[in-house]
Amino acid sequence: MPAGQTVALVGRTGSGKSTLASLLSRAVEPPPGTVFLGGVDVRDMDLQALRAAVGVVTQRTEILAGTLAENIALFADVPRGDVEDAVRELRLEDWVAGLPDGLDTLLGPGGTSLSAGEEQLVAFARLLVRDVQVVVLDEATARMDPLTEARVVAAAERLLGGRTGVLVAHRLGTVERADQVVVLDHGRVVQQGPRTQLARADGPFRALLEASRVAEQQAEPEAGEAAAQETVPKTVQETGRSDGEDHGQDHGQDHGQDHGQDGAAPRAASRAPAEGPAQGAADAPAPAVGARRRTGTPPRLADPGTGPSLARGIAHALVVRPRWGLLGGALFLASSLFAAQGALTGFLWGRTVDGLQAGRTPVALVAVMVVLLLCVSLCNSLAFRVYPRWWIELLLRVRMAVLVGQTRQHRLRRTPPGEVVARALDADRFARYADRWVDLVNGLVLVAVTALLSWSLLAGAVLLAVLVVSAACALLGRPVAGRSAARSSAARAGFGRALVSALDAARTVKLAARTPQVHAHLRRVDSGRVEAAVFEHRVQAVLDGVPIVMVQVGVVAAWVGLLTGVWDLASTLLVAGAVSGFNWFGTVAGAVVTEAPGTRAWQQATSGFAAGADLATLPPGVDLAAGVAPALAREHRDRLERVELRGMSAVHDDGTVGVEGVDLTLARGELVLLLGRVGAGKSSLLSALAGLMEHTGEIRWNGADVADPQRFLRPGRVAHVAQVPRVLSGTFAENVRLDHPRDVVGPIEAARLTADVADAGGPDAMVGHRGVRLSGGQVQRLALARALATDAELLLADDVSSALDAATELELWESLRARGTTVVGATSKRAALARADRVVVLEDGKVADVGPWRELAGRWGHLAG
Repeated sequence: MPAGQTVALVGRTGSGKSTLASLLSRAVEPPPGTVFLGGVDVRDMDLQALRAAVGVVTQRTEILAGTLAENIALFADVPRGDVEDAVRELRLEDWVAGLPDGLDTLLGPGGTSLSAGEEQLVAFARLLVRDVQVVVLDEATARMDPLTEARVVAAAERLLGGRTGVLVAHRLGTVERADQVVVLDHGRVVQQGPRTQLARADGPFRALLEASRVAEQQAEPEAGEAAAQETVPKTVQETGRSDGEDHGQDHGQDHGQDHGQDGAAPRAASRAPAEGPAQGAADAPAPAVGARRRTGTPPRLADPGTGPSLARGIAHALVVRPRWGLLGGALFLASSLFAAQGALTGFLWGRTVDGLQAGRTPVALVAVMVVLLLCVSLCNSLAFRVYPRWWIELLLRVRMAVLVGQTRQHRLRRTPPGEVVARALDADRFARYADRWVDLVNGLVLVAVTALLSWSLLAGAVLLAVLVVSAACALLGRPVAGRSAARSSAARAGFGRALVSALDAARTVKLAARTPQVHAHLRRVDSGRVEAAVFEHRVQAVLDGVPIVMVQVGVVAAWVGLLTGVWDLASTLLVAGAVSGFNWFGTVAGAVVTEAPGTRAWQQATSGFAAGADLATLPPGVDLAAGVAPALAREHRDRLERVELRGMSAVHDDGTVGVEGVDLTLARGELVLLLGRVGAGKSSLLSALAGLMEHTGEIRWNGADVADPQRFLRPGRVAHVAQVPRVLSGTFAENVRLDHPRDVVGPIEAARLTADVADAGGPDAMVGHRGVRLSGGQVQRLALARALATDAELLLADDVSSALDAATELELWESLRARGTTVVGATSKRAALARADRVVVLEDGKVADVGPWRELAGRWGHLAG
């Protein structure tokens, strides 16, 4: 294709359009000598330079942990003015102004959440701040309503003007101005040429247009045909003409005059602003893109608590496996007693010296000493065999507690996954502090044994003084140590949040050629983590130096006792040896004091992630050592007759109001679809109906109030398919079953995925890492099959057909209707709306209209495509 022109890739879902487009940016590696850009093999080009020249917007947009401005620039050094210009170009000023802090609003994990449509707006803004030569739009506006899509594409026309464009789209109106059209089927190019010629000639492209036309015709109201014709894409009207004469003239005029100025944006983009509700909206100024955020009072979420006190938590941790933990501690104590500088060995050595001075030969004492010294290796060997098992068991218990808390039926406040993972992986802090107490208790036992063997309280007092003075000095430094430990733990969690979000968005970062910039951002975040960790260790090193000084003082005190006649030589050797070996216990005594604040802060934060549970407590029936867990409980089900929403409002955790005052009744077997612009509240309503978001008002199931929607609605009654579904790294069958004894074949057939699964090698074929081998439409249908496999009474489908071609979409909705599934979904596709029993139109978070699509199309057709 010549530079400066635009090619459209079309075809059925899974035909290979996205894969072909991905070869340009080497998101999929082409064979050498097959793909050339400017006459140069892309395999021979510097990968970073290639991706800097090729701008890609895909159907799925990843948001990183950072501000809106940082997400648009992807942490590159982009002038603030350029970011603001991109926002103005896309007419997002009102939407950005409605965010808590405008361009400085934190997004991503732990920040303000965006709908999938809003995320795509961010993706377009990212392209506008880059200077690219090739633009690849891979279903980039699939999750936008047609009105928002038209305005965004119109605003982004300057990207395509004078640049080479590749468009992948199922909405054939989107590719109307493409110079060339390439039709793919099962991974092969089956037709290509100018769009006007392919539209008139018999062939695959004409068949796709006919399928789209059938969907459009079925979506039009039975009455008001003239109004319907206003909203039918020009492409469909043109393909219906037999002579093709007007088609060629109309397109030729539009293409020849406008494309040179505006690029390859669809004609619908220029027409859409004039299309609106019948009440004179065409004469009104076109509204800005993106709905302004509706804010209210954040919901009061149940406080999970911070778990038991530190003392109780540690006490429980020490006895989780007595034969490993307590036995290991006892073996370490025996090793300390029997070591060369241990109390028992020191006592025997002193008595041996006394015997030699008296002219005796203490053979028995020497033999006992030899045996004890040999026992040290045995005790250490056994201790290092069992004690690490306790340590690992405790680490796994902490992580299990966090896992259970994060996946329990009642949701917790949203926390960035990276922070949760970082806290859970920091469980060594907790295990180490428990180990400190084991050593401290052993030290106190050594004090008592030393006093008993020397028969002198003063001898025990010397050792005790090492512990007490070390602890006292540590107590003075405790505030600084506590703050440094808490700061270090928080910095580690913050780095985990940034790292996980960057890894999660790795594909977006790489395709935008922003890998060095994101690396630099992570280095800045990590430098804060390192700085905090270094400061913590420096504080701890200063405090650990106190016991070393006290040990030396203790040795001097032991010999002073001999010179002053306080005790004999045997006692002196006993005390001096014991004090010399007491350095570690003095350090432990100080650490017990200084590490307490940091460990407590970590324990409270981590217990919050575990729903306030004791971190050392396992769920009933779970044995980590044996690797057993209880069988899955049977899900309670009751037949759905009707669901009633009365004055229901859905509110995000940050106080953003999704929808408000919704009154709606759903009957068994109905297909009810939500329609509205980006940010109208469609996803919020579905999330609240699934118990995934807080709500006010009433939800009634078969006439009974749902007092606890999170427990009542899931999983047996309601299945939810997210707007941007995720699949697991595994097989098709594993993704459908999710380790439950569920049917696979039936749900796959109902989701119209049978042919795709067969082509891939059957239900046991791998889908790749998180579905990387699947197209967007295949991911959506696999997630739908997973939801259908639960046999839930109510299916909530959030725009599950956005990545489907018209023919596949028709098959899918017909399949769901034939199955008799009760469905509440969100879509902007006419083919789906026409098959709904009722359509609910949302505007600014409120229900604006309800009824069959044939009655609503005249007023709200501008929102459907």
